[in-house]
Amino acid sequence: LATEKLAAKLAPFEVNILPELVFHDTWNQNVLMYVEESPALLEANRQAQQTLLARADARASFARPSGRPHASLIYGQHPMEERPKIVSWIQDHAPWLKEG
Repeated sequence: LATEKLAAKLAPFEVNILPELVFHDTWNQNVLMYVEESPALLEANRQAQQTLLARADARASFARPSGRPHASLIYGQHPMEERPKIVSWIQDHAPWLKEG
């Protein structure tokens, strides 16, 4: 499997999640937290594109609209007026997220 091939290429690395909660008007980047770019993360992204998407000349890139590495917390078709409420709820119920 391609995922096993990718896993064999990558060494473990740490990911630093930044403490800011943001939202976009898409279903797949509904509410998210950005992740700090690092050489290991960029290389893992490049290797994933090369291995899983067969892009021989792959460069690190991340999905729009953010175009940045991130951790998605919520997926779905939530109305835009609901997203700030979701962010507030997460901040109230998961205060450890503020630490990144």
